[in-house]
Amino acid sequence: MSAAKASEAALTASDASDDDGLTLPLSKPIQAHGEEVKRLTLRELEPTDILACGNPIVVLAEEGAFRFDQKVMHRLMARVCGVPPSSLERMALSDYMALQNLVNGFFGTGET
Repeated sequence: MSAAKASEAALTASDASDDDGLTLPLSKPIQAHGEEVKRLTLRELEPTDILACGNPIVVLAEEGAFRFDQKVMHRLMARVCGVPPSSLERMALSDYMALQNLVNGFFGTGET
């Protein structure tokens, strides 16, 4: 899946919002909890998630910018999807980036 298609998938996923959260269809299934997963459902982030995983936003005061701590973001992504972090490591990169864009949206920095 190209970057444009990943972005399109993230937009499609945001349109698929329901009471259970956002759903991201995967271009390549992953294994989680011993089962094949073809789509990930994200619940909304809560303060307890930040307390458990840390804040992925690193403020670069001198540059007036920010960046994401990828390891913290990875743990948050797994937590809000209810899958082990190791499952995300097996994702297609385009799916991973689409998922990251959706989680970024909870911080007002990505697509929601």
